[in-house]
Amino acid sequence: MLNEKEKLDRLKYLDQIGCVNPEGCLHEIACQKEYIKLFKQPSPEKLCLNHVVKHIDSLNLDDNLKNLIKNAEENNETKFPDFTFDGGFVEHFKITASKEMKKHGAEFQQTEAQKYRKVESKREDLNVGESFEVKYIHNSHSYENLKASMKRNFTKHIESRRKYITSKRKADYRVFLIENFESSLQMHINPYKDENGNNVPPQTFNYYSLKHDNEMLQYLSQFKDEIDYVLYAHFSGVEVIELRSIKITKIEVDKLIVPTLFGVRIKGVEKLGAKELLCLHNLSNM
Repeated sequence: MLNEKEKLDRLKYLDQIGCVNPEGCLHEIACQKEYIKLFKQPSPEKLCLNHVVKHIDSLNLDDNLKNLIKNAEENNETKFPDFTFDGGFVEHFKITASKEMKKHGAEFQQTEAQKYRKVESKREDLNVGESFEVKYIHNSHSYENLKASMKRNFTKHIESRRKYITSKRKADYRVFLIENFESSLQMHINPYKDENGNNVPPQTFNYYSLKHDNEMLQYLSQFKDEIDYVLYAHFSGVEVIELRSIKITKIEVDKLIVPTLFGVRIKGVEKLGAKELLCLHNLSNM
């Protein structure tokens, strides 16, 4: 919610660029949805699937499933699943190490939006093509939040899956795609012996690795009769977890919470002739 000064500054800027609907442009969330429709940008679900497809040749999946995922179609008719293909589905959801709120999403995402709106009010000071960067520290993430997010979201989507299967749709491949591109949680694996008795040196990941988290693998294994694969997408790649093949080892894992430096880069105003690309309402009337 913009305060009065921010609102007046924003209205002044919109008046300067000749916005045809300044009151509408005050509501960034609504504008964002219109922007997606206007430019037909990929949905967040599709962007995550594209990330999987980018890495799919290196994943431990059979070739048939790889091809099916590559050609999966986005489902715009029902709430579940997000993607379908001949003989199966892919359902996507996000998890977060930030504190989630039922009605408004992750606390961090709200903080991001608030800071973005404050930064956005300064756009009128920029020249065309100019940019600046705002950085800040955010360290409220926790492993407990991540576990709670995983269980809450998994339970919600497994209920939707049960309704989907009871509708007698064929599903030979049942896939959950879990997204977590945060970099606030690191993991360190202590030295251990593998199943062949070989010594494995310590490892550190600069992201949360689901396949190395015995506690969460134990949780996922209880759904092995309902979900075949979990694809865990993080910023460094994709992990494949076949639920029927989960083996709980005695590997000791430390979850490290680290303060993360987030950067937000705001681009300057771009122009197309005499009309502003920044103003969605103007653009929709081009």
